[in-house]
Amino acid sequence: MLHEPGGSQPRHVGTYARMSSIPRTVVELRAMATLDGAGRISDADLPEWMRLIPEWHGADSEAIRLDQTFGNFRDAFGFATRIAMLAESRNHHPDLEVAWGRCSVLLTTHSAGGVTPNDIVLAALIDELE
Repeated sequence: MLHEPGGSQPRHVGTYARMSSIPRTVVELRAMATLDGAGRISDADLPEWMRLIPEWHGADSEAIRLDQTFGNFRDAFGFATRIAMLAESRNHHPDLEVAWGRCSVLLTTHSAGGVTPNDIVLAALIDELE
């Protein structure tokens, strides 16, 4: 569903299964609205999507992961907090693991049983937080 600023009713945008192509650039990716009910990305298509978020890794379409290192606990926790605020604003919540000098982020869409375009979009937005 695309929620337009100031609008009271969301409008339907579609699902991954109906999309004609994978975004070619991060700019195209960012232009995507959150797709309610977006289907899981296939193992065959995942590498094309992953090229948009090169810091992330995922061996299959179950989940994608980012591991960041920091010079101290405060910076790692601060990064996790910024992710939490972004995730809450998008109603799409990753698993976060914070330890001294590192933060790991795991994205998957449980209702779809794996990685969806929503996960890729959120990963790209998280990359912009750094």
